[in-house]
Amino acid sequence: MVLNNFSPLQRQTIFSLAWLTLVLIITLIIVFTLKNQITSLAKESVDSRLNNAAALAQIEDQARLRHQFSQIKDISAPLSKALPSLSDLSEIIDTLESLCAKQKMAAAIKIETPTLANHLIGNNQIYLVPYRLNLANLTVDSIKNLITDTEKLPYFISTDTFSLNSSGANGWNDNSNAIITGHFYAQR
Repeated sequence: MVLNNFSPLQRQTIFSLAWLTLVLIITLIIVFTLKNQITSLAKESVDSRLNNAAALAQIEDQARLRHQFSQIKDISAPLSKALPSLSDLSEIIDTLESLCAKQKMAAAIKIETPTLANHLIGNNQIYLVPYRLNLANLTVDSIKNLITDTEKLPYFISTDTFSLNSSGANGWNDNSNAIITGHFYAQR
């Protein structure tokens, strides 16, 4: 054996160095293993914190949305009133006739054939209802008042054309005639 050539003190030193080297190698392996585990745990911790922060932000967003939705009032009643029933258009016709009577105008309203508007509100199909309004005995002031009152109506109503004719000496300030065409929306 090779170690027999060495003195007992030298052999003991060689064994001590061998054990020390072995302990050092084992210690380095343990340190590097622990370092990798610590790095992995630190990364998982950072990822976990980021995920928790994202989840918390999402929960806060949901709470804010719930609060905002709770603030929205039910619009089905006003919307239903703004869209008269296609089977009963008398309310909107009566309203238009009443506005004309208020301005001391003679009015004849003709409702034309409704067309499908390709819109759904809830389960209700929406229709475009054309109308023609023939007016007599009006002045510029009365037609301005009629337009102002019509704009305040709770309906989706639109004027497409407006034609004003006057045969009096004072022009539009005398008894004039007008034809208004337009449309409003109704539901079935």
